[in-house]
Amino acid sequence: MEETVIRRELPNYNLPSESKDLLASLVSQELLGFKMGIFASSLETFREKKKLSCEDNPFSIPHGGPFFLSVQEGTTIVFNFDNLTSSVALRKLECNLQDKSFLDCLYSQDTYVPSFLKAKTLVDSELYYNFSVKKIENISIYKYPMNYRGKPIGYDSPNEVAVCFNLSEGLEFLLMSGIGKQQMSTGIAIIEWNSVRRECFDKLERFWVAV
Repeated sequence: MEETVIRRELPNYNLPSESKDLLASLVSQELLGFKMGIFASSLETFREKKKLSCEDNPFSIPHGGPFFLSVQEGTTIVFNFDNLTSSVALRKLECNLQDKSFLDCLYSQDTYVPSFLKAKTLVDSELYYNFSVKKIENISIYKYPMNYRGKPIGYDSPNEVAVCFNLSEGLEFLLMSGIGKQQMSTGIAIIEWNSVRRECFDKLERFWVAV
């Protein structure tokens, strides 16, 4: 049987289902850092462009990502959105998330990302969440049925739309594309289960978990 070729917008990124070993290696590790990249020179400029108030949490606003997670110094996991697969996409980088030159290191390795999708500024999650030094207890992958979200364009979209992280002390967050209460055409955001639109929640299927 001929192997199905998955068309990707980001060819050097993998689907969550292709990254099970990498995701499983994060379980039982403590979060050293979690940041978001924005396509603006500052958080204030980003708020102005997105018409956000000071009370709005930019991590919950779909704008394309990327998100950066670190459990080990010198190594960072990048989460992005791949429009062609309608999925969260990720890869591992040998870059230190805490370094001032992190974005330079990122894009020296992430050569396939077009210039308009390159983050200009990092925002630390500690401004909005209490993730730091929390242990990752389990990770799950969720998907939609094939071609559920988009118009069929000649191939089946994997639709691996969410990666769920359960942390110590009962914390939980979802890195997801297009399944919050706000309609998203592209991009990923952090939301909680109670913010998932009902029509999306009913279609979600958890097909893998690492504990």
